[in-house]
Amino acid sequence: MTMRVISASRVGHLRFTFPANAPTPYVFLEATRPAVIGSPESAAGTWVIYPNGSVIVNPSSNEICGRNSERQDEDIGPNPAPSYAGYFCAQFNTTFASYGVAQNGTITDGAESGEGPMLGAYARFDSGVVVDARVGVSFISMDQARSNIENEIPYGTTLEETAQATRALWIDKVGRIQVNGATADQRAVLYTGIFHTMQVRESFCANTSIAEHGEIVPLRTRRRQPVLFRI
Repeated sequence: MTMRVISASRVGHLRFTFPANAPTPYVFLEATRPAVIGSPESAAGTWVIYPNGSVIVNPSSNEICGRNSERQDEDIGPNPAPSYAGYFCAQFNTTFASYGVAQNGTITDGAESGEGPMLGAYARFDSGVVVDARVGVSFISMDQARSNIENEIPYGTTLEETAQATRALWIDKVGRIQVNGATADQRAVLYTGIFHTMQVRESFCANTSIAEHGEIVPLRTRRRQPVLFRI
């Protein structure tokens, strides 16, 4: 199998090319897993936690969505955040041959939802297919994750188009600094440093039309919210 991946701000765009002789090609989305936090409380010097989450499979729309409540700074700090969650939604361009939910080593074919720790959902595909997936993330809701997909990588957008748009953004940022009189190695060091300053971006706002506190926030209003997913 080969995989290509690119991203927008809040959406990842992936392409899986499965070999023709692959018996049961599948994509598995892990919603929750054991997390290891450094701590002297155990002999090994670590503390293992088991965050809860949920998954929903919608075969009619070729979609798998979910949530994860893990927040490691809450686990090691004094300030609980019971409403905290990260949400995701993955939309595939190919019909599921079959699907299901896996939890703690138990696979349930045909299941369309699950909740708890050590949880994930999967979709199987026909052999030899090329599968495109657009995966949106949000700290608001699954619906907002879907909205992010449509805002940033709408249905029908090819991976090449996403890559071209992302490349244009990088050229715009990095290309603002012009250098004269430097060697190729010096330019490489400079532009690599500039690239690194923007490599791990953190966006603290989202375009949202989700109703909150009885009020509809217009789609184009910028609302402050932490978006710390790395795509």
